[in-house]
Amino acid sequence: MNMEEKKRGQRLFGNLLGQLNKFSKEEKEAAKSARVSTGPSGRETITGWPEHILFMLQVKAREEIAARVASKIQGETKRVHEISEHEKGVRSARHEYERVQTVLREAELEVSTERHSTTQLWCSVLIVGIGLGPTLTGQIESTTSPSGLAFLAHQFDMG
Repeated sequence: MNMEEKKRGQRLFGNLLGQLNKFSKEEKEAAKSARVSTGPSGRETITGWPEHILFMLQVKAREEIAARVASKIQGETKRVHEISEHEKGVRSARHEYERVQTVLREAELEVSTERHSTTQLWCSVLIVGIGLGPTLTGQIESTTSPSGLAFLAHQFDMG
């Protein structure tokens, strides 16, 4: 690196430092002229700035607050919608469960009734087939239970 390039680099660096110092002085002066104070309502207010700038800052702050509130409301609305959809699903599942339980109870009742009538039919066939029809027809209802069937089996073994 020759001397000319070195001096050029120093000049550029000096100019940069000068600009930085200038900007920091301007910011300090702006901060001195714009004081933040607390008003009677407890809010912070900026003094020393032109009114149109203060008004623009207030408008911007209100817009930001409105956007945050709208975002929160949208989020809450979405959550309420999700919860109501979930509750609808739960109600639907309960209704389906109750429907299935009713169908199962009806099927069990039908099977039980069918078993009872089939047992009565076979007892009648056995009694009529053996020739004991007139003597045992009054006992047909009692023979549909397991103990009644045991009674019939005992009758057939002995007769």
